[in-house]
This record gives sequence, structure tokens and C-alpha cells, in this order.
Amino acid sequence: MRKVFWFWFLNLVILMIFLIRGGMHSKPCARKCIPSNAKRRQHEKSRSVFAAYMIGWGIFFVYFITVARRTSALREEIERLKNSLNRSK
Repeated sequence: MRKVFWFWFLNLVILMIFLIRGGMHSKPCARKCIPSNAKRRQHEKSRSVFAAYMIGWGIFFVYFITVARRTSALREEIERLKNSLNRSK
């Protein structure tokens, strides 16, 4: 379960770096590429998509952590019950 967590965490970090750098365009565009107003609107849209993506991943990680805690608590409870059962025999 930890491997899955780290896989998705690294995926998220790589995506954040990709989006912060501005996608695939690491070099500035030529003047004729996109007018400045359209460029601003596109940047604002990408920011909102990035924010929604981050919120989604945040919810996923909180859910993942709560499930992991519940699972470990259940395992401890099962071990405790096994031990009490063995003592009573």
C-alpha cells in the first residue's frame, strides 16, 4: 500500500512541476503565437484546472490516510482478539 502511495505522490509532484513550468512550452512563444489577452485567459484557466486537480488529490490523500489508519487499527484488533483467544484455551 505504501508503494501505491509513493507512486501517486511522485506522479503528483511531476505534474505540479509540469504545470508550474507552463506545460510543454518551456521557451517563450513568438509574438505571433498568442495575443497577450488570450495568453492571460489561458493562464487563468490553467491555474483553475491546476487548483481543482490539487484539491482532488488532496481529498484522495486524506481518504488514503484514513483508510490506512483504519486498516492498521483493524489488524491490531484482530491480533488482540487472537491473543485473547489463545490465552483462554
